Amino acid sequence: MRQYDDLKRSLRGAVWGLGATVAMTAVMVVGALVLRSSFARPPFPYLFIEHWLPHTSGAPSGAITLAAHFAYGAFLGMLFAYFSEPMTVAKGVGFSTLVWAAMQVILVPWLGWGDFGLIQISPLFAVYTLTLHLVYGVTVGALGARDDRVHHATFDDLGRLRPHSV
Repeated sequence: MRQYDDLKRSLRGAVWGLGATVAMTAVMVVGALVLRSSFARPPFPYLFIEHWLPHTSGAPSGAITLAAHFAYGAFLGMLFAYFSEPMTVAKGVGFSTLVWAAMQVILVPWLGWGDFGLIQISPLFAVYTLTLHLVYGVTVGALGARDDRVHHATFDDLGRLRPHSV
């Protein structure tokens, strides 16, 4: 029964991850429009796909980027729901900060943009991407906390989800 409850909660976490990705993407689009002159490159997810699949460009690359970006957001929402018991805004912020740090330490150098996310070249880029991830974290944490309240999730002394009695 616990596995079934964990699975249902994780699948709902994917939905909250999608919602958080929508919020993050909206802020990303606004930021890209406002900060256009500050960053002489397309949004990070597009550059990642372009680097990973160098023979795609234009509309196909954009479509793959959009699909991958939302799939990744949903997957992270599932992970958050599975490992964060109970879900809270504070845990969402911590989770998104961890994801941001992994991006800065692993993905940005892999793309050849330098060490730790161009902080030495453009601190604004690091602050911008951290802000985007915090929007994701606050959103997924708030939606997850609401989900726990709505579904009357209860946890044992170790923080594990208790199965609902039927």
